Amino acid sequence: MEFPFTLPGYPEVPLILRFGLLGSRKIIYQGKPLLKIRWNQRKYILQLSDWVELKLELKPQSLNFFVPDVVYNGQVIRVTPVLPAYQIIIIYLPLLWVFFAVASIGGAFSGGLAGLFGALAVETNLRIFYDTQTVVVKVVRSLIVLLASILFWLIAATLLSLLLENKHGYLSSYIWFVLKNTP
Repeated sequence: MEFPFTLPGYPEVPLILRFGLLGSRKIIYQGKPLLKIRWNQRKYILQLSDWVELKLELKPQSLNFFVPDVVYNGQVIRVTPVLPAYQIIIIYLPLLWVFFAVASIGGAFSGGLAGLFGALAVETNLRIFYDTQTVVVKVVRSLIVLLASILFWLIAATLLSLLLENKHGYLSSYIWFVLKNTP
């Protein structure tokens, strides 16, 4: 996702905040990403000319931690629109499901697959909620994404369990037990 913004005092400098799959964040100027001060920090240098060098920093928002704000000269620049708390809860609902999957089923493969599908669902939900649609459509699409991620996790974990054990594995037996005993 890309969000254009400008810095105070530099309206002629068009910048783009780009954040994508699984938390990769970049600031783009003239089609090129800005250089980081250090590889493990969120601080960037914007070289406008030989004399002008601007330092920018990405700071996570308080509740919506995947979406950063830009800090320039101590001033926080809100690049993305503010979402209501209930929408942020719906966005991060797949992470809650990941904790449930790891705690109830257990296992490294099952937890890893749940984490992968949960993170992809959160990324998709972020794209859905920053789109320009009605709130009802966004919520319905987000719940479909949540259910699809659970379904894909069940299929992938069952197939992996069957491949690893060459017979009905623990996970497939658990799923069969749940399905058989559901009223």
